[in-house]
Amino acid sequence: MQRIFAMRKSWLACVVAFVVALVTLGATGVALYFLTWPAVGAWYPAFATWSGDWVWGALAGTAIFWSVFFLVAGYVNQLLLERNQPLGQRRAVYVLILWVGAALLWWATLQGQFG
Repeated sequence: MQRIFAMRKSWLACVVAFVVALVTLGATGVALYFLTWPAVGAWYPAFATWSGDWVWGALAGTAIFWSVFFLVAGYVNQLLLERNQPLGQRRAVYVLILWVGAALLWWATLQGQFG
């Protein structure tokens, strides 16, 4: 429980990412898609060919759910901090968790649509 309270910046980042995902109406989802394209997009049709009612929901929904990964990354960061891991390594793991989270969300979304 103490770890959860110690990750204040991750909680703030989660809320900010959630609000930004709502306000941008899917632009954040597009950015996440292109950041994860080497791992996800190469297996599915090109982004420019997507059409239908599912597209906007996928873009907005992926960005909204991605905000939760800030909490996951913050929790892992607290665990690494307790083990006296260097700051650079903790930051790298934090960013990696965010990237993998986005890739997993996009993979699941596109697998459901094109799979």
